[in-house]
Amino acid sequence: MTDYFDRVKEYVLDLDLTFVREDAGDELIVVDDEERGIKGLIIDCEDPILVLEQFILRVPKTPGDLFR
Repeated sequence: MTDYFDRVKEYVLDLDLTFVREDAGDELIVVDDEERGIKGLIIDCEDPILVLEQFILRVPKTPGDLFR
């Protein structure tokens, strides 16, 4: 576990987000706060890059103008 991962975890705790899952080996955190629109937010700590992944919407089978 790196200092970078620990720092990100402290930020998440300061934001009062609920830890759903934590994988210290892969330096991953999954958090929730549905009142603020956060559901299953994946935080991946790849020093020096921080990757945030959040489900936004399902893509329809015939997307039409979705990608324009």
